[in-house]
Amino acid sequence: HPPRSSSSPHSSSSDQSQGEGREKEREREEEERQQATTVKETTTLRVRAVKVEMEIGREGDKEGQFQSPRRVAVDTRGRMVIADDRNDRIQIIDQTGRFVGLFGGEGVGPGQFSR
Repeated sequence: HPPRSSSSPHSSSSDQSQGEGREKEREREEEERQQATTVKETTTLRVRAVKVEMEIGREGDKEGQFQSPRRVAVDTRGRMVIADDRNDRIQIIDQTGRFVGLFGGEGVGPGQFSR
C-alpha cells in the first residue's frame, strides 16, 4: 500500500494532537525516571538554608542513616522531616543535623509503610 498523504481522509488534526500528547507524555516519564534515578543513587542528603550547607546522615538503617531519602519537609521549628523510602520510615533531624526521632517501619498496619 502507498503511504497516506497528510491530506488523506483518514488523518486528522486529532491524530496529530494525540501524537504530540504521546510524545509529551514520553518526555515527562523520561524526566521523572531520571529524577528518580538520581534520588535513588543519593545516600547522603544535602540541605541548604541561608547560605549554610550541611551533609547529614550516611547510608545505613540505623538512626540518622538513610537508604533512599526521597522527600524533605521542614516543620514550624525548623526541623527536617525526611522520608527514607527503603527503610520504610520518616526521620526527624534538627537544624544542626542531629537525629531527633523517627516513626514508621515496614508493614501494612497503622503507622507502617510498604513499598
